[in-house]
Amino acid sequence: MEEHKNISDLINQRNALKGAEIMRLVRHLGFSLSILIGNYQDLATACLIYENDVHIWDENNRQELDWLISEITRLLHNYLASVTSLIDHTRVFCRRLGCSKFQETYEEKLNEVKSNACLHFMKQLRNYAHHYHVPFVDARFSFQRGENQEGDIFEQTLHLEKNMLLKWDDWSSKSRQYIDGHEDDLDLKATIDEYQVLIVEFYKWIASTIEQLYNEELNELNQIEERIQKKWESMDFSDLGPENKQ
Repeated sequence: MEEHKNISDLINQRNALKGAEIMRLVRHLGFSLSILIGNYQDLATACLIYENDVHIWDENNRQELDWLISEITRLLHNYLASVTSLIDHTRVFCRRLGCSKFQETYEEKLNEVKSNACLHFMKQLRNYAHHYHVPFVDARFSFQRGENQEGDIFEQTLHLEKNMLLKWDDWSSKSRQYIDGHEDDLDLKATIDEYQVLIVEFYKWIASTIEQLYNEELNELNQIEERIQKKWESMDFSDLGPENKQ
């Protein structure tokens, strides 16, 4: 039983460490990022299914096409919701971390990322979807006859219509700049891909910066977790078997 007490003491020591609190905050933020990534993967996969299934435009498959566009719209709505959740949860993370040095470098990095108009557009597209109108996803099909014995070219794409988006009056100048920067309507898959790359790289930066700023605290946490693991591996649980119970 002395061994059990020793490991219990180590666990209590670990939980009281500054590094443990930092890792709890990082993990909670990681959950929100994982939700965003999962929603992106679901939406991107549905877009690819549409783009690669030329037979979906067959008249006999009209019901399947309508269902897929409806599903893509639902998945877009989910993705946009997770965009805002991650933004809000990141604010909470920064506040609870309470590190002025991190906050300073974070603000600098955030301002750098904000120079990309796509970031503003996607954040406001969530407001558009939740408070004004569910984005209309336009499915398109084009055909080009091949020349010089080349095969015919079929292209299927999904778009957000500029005219529909611009009917909303609450776009910021950056968001409107992003919309107007497209000569044609916005390619849905290209837009979410652009945003996702920005976000993933930004949160990789956050993880790397936290690791650098709290290297000592995290090393201390790793050391005590190694001690706990060794204790677990060396413990004899035979006295907890049913044959030893009174």
